Amino acid sequence: TTDHEDQQGCFIITELSGSDLFRGTHLHASHHVCRIALYAAGTTQEQSTPTVYSVEPDWLEGQAPMVFNTCHRASTVTFTVWRTRDHHEDCSVGELTLSLRDKQEGDATFDEALGSSGPCLVSQEATGRLHCTYTYRPPPPDAVLPLCPGAIGDGAFGKFWIRVLKCEDLRSADVGGKSDPF
Repeated sequence: TTDHEDQQGCFIITELSGSDLFRGTHLHASHHVCRIALYAAGTTQEQSTPTVYSVEPDWLEGQAPMVFNTCHRASTVTFTVWRTRDHHEDCSVGELTLSLRDKQEGDATFDEALGSSGPCLVSQEATGRLHCTYTYRPPPPDAVLPLCPGAIGDGAFGKFWIRVLKCEDLRSADVGGKSDPF
């Protein structure tokens, strides 16, 4: 592994299913998708499950696990379940947020009711439950946050500035503060 990889943890979803989800009307039966977002240190990683035609979807059945890199122990994972219909706007069925701050390393499972998640909620209240089995490996306690991709600035691996307190053996071209020829 590289030094960069040693600074990260991971959150791996191995099973993800819903139950008692909003079923829609008889004429407009529902497909459901779960969109997962991991938020950490100003960055967002997003993935979506396959869309399943069911009110009891098993989104990862026959699918590879969903893997998210975590670079900060204060990361949160948000699961939003959406009802989709061809040629119509997607509407939220409900949402659940999981904080990784106090989670222990290893395998875990949750079975939680979905909460309300915004103006496009398909009914007056969130409906359904979310079941998830995951593995969590937190980043090391001494992880260097700027090494997390995108954590600072806009580069592929972020951007950071340093203040040079002392230099020796600089060429005269370097005195102006630029060491590259561009």
